[in-house]
Amino acid sequence: MPPAGQIITSRSQAFYERSGSLFSVFSNEVSVSVLPVHRPFVTPDGTVDAPASSAFAFSGERAAFPFALRNAGNETDDFTLEIVYPAPSDFVPAFAYVFLDADRDGVVDPGEVAVSTSGDLAPGEEVSLVVEAVLPSGLLAGATAHLDLVARSATDPAMADDDNVVRIVARADAQVALALEADAASVLPGDTVGFTVRFTNDGERTATAIVLASWIDLAGM
Repeated sequence: MPPAGQIITSRSQAFYERSGSLFSVFSNEVSVSVLPVHRPFVTPDGTVDAPASSAFAFSGERAAFPFALRNAGNETDDFTLEIVYPAPSDFVPAFAYVFLDADRDGVVDPGEVAVSTSGDLAPGEEVSLVVEAVLPSGLLAGATAHLDLVARSATDPAMADDDNVVRIVARADAQVALALEADAASVLPGDTVGFTVRFTNDGERTATAIVLASWIDLAGM
């Protein structure tokens, strides 16, 4: 794409033959000036029906999604960066930020900062970005959230790239279930009764710091 402001000049030439001789004629010269075009171009593309990528995480964990933003226009531009949450979404992240991925490794490294704009990009220049979101607590397994990274020209706000949807799916947190069993339904005085406590974790996350207490009504014995 030619740069904004470039002058393109055109002049036509025609050849014709007359009385056995070859002649040429030139047209008048026409000049046009290239107008500025402002266009952000974000990849990968995605929709709520076909997200660019999906991340599975527990409540309180972080989910990260790498993106690339290129200035597809013909003059230097700055692009605002915004995260929106298209329907359907079961939850909204506790926090969500866009980071400038300086080393282009697809993860947020120490020292990389959250940004709301890309900074000036020359025509054809590209930057790497990471969208990072923190899942809220108390999510049910399978709950989903859709995030859309929207890049908008600061010079011409009508020009935006907004089809960059990703999906977060909540994993099943630790779910400990307890069952108490006696080895006899009835006993005589002086007999011994054995109790068994069984517990299971039906979630996907490891349950830690488990404290087990079993209460027995001795007064009823």
